Amino acid sequence: KRFDLTKTNIYSLSDQSKAILKRVNTNLNIYVFLPEKIQMFEYIQELIKNYAQLNSNIKIEYIDPLKDKLKAQQLAQKYNLNSADVIIFEYNNNYKFVNYDELFDYDMDYSNRGRRAPKVSNFKGEQKFSSIILSLIENRKSIIYYTVGHNELPFDYQQTNNDAEKKNLAFFKQEIIEKNNFELKELSANFNKIPNDCAILLIAAPQFDFNDLEISSLKNYIANGG
Repeated sequence: KRFDLTKTNIYSLSDQSKAILKRVNTNLNIYVFLPEKIQMFEYIQELIKNYAQLNSNIKIEYIDPLKDKLKAQQLAQKYNLNSADVIIFEYNNNYKFVNYDELFDYDMDYSNRGRRAPKVSNFKGEQKFSSIILSLIENRKSIIYYTVGHNELPFDYQQTNNDAEKKNLAFFKQEIIEKNNFELKELSANFNKIPNDCAILLIAAPQFDFNDLEISSLKNYIANGG
């Protein structure tokens, strides 16, 4: 038996996570694509070990890009990775990513006290991992709507263009939307309501004003938790 006496319950899982893990009925592969010497690695390792102990369908593989360059290269090619700082979850031929930096909150003031780096103030691994696993189990895609008709930045940007804002938007589409299995939908001009299935509304640097009907719709969306 194990007893977790830590203040933040780092060595135990919430009831919500346990309920989610019970629904994993086929192999869930977790690839930890991180250097072993990276900060807080033991937190990630302990958390994933707790997941695997609760369900034998969870398979874990650690790939250290500094030690196993061949395996790291194969993984990068398979998942179109640009950096070795992600945890990959694969289930029923679908997969999602969690970036290393998404797992922590930082005390930014700490960096102003003569220290080299900000101090980690909170580990959010369980929240992130369980949310990803649930979305894979339910095979659902969160939908990001983006407005058009106000001369917004386009998503069909070609990499040959040197415009910095368009490059950032293309990177956002590739690295955030596509790799995290989001669906991207267009929201045409003169809309009178934000769709109910809108997880995120993206307004990318419009050049023209929104009309009164659109502004009213946006205010209602925000007021209702959008």
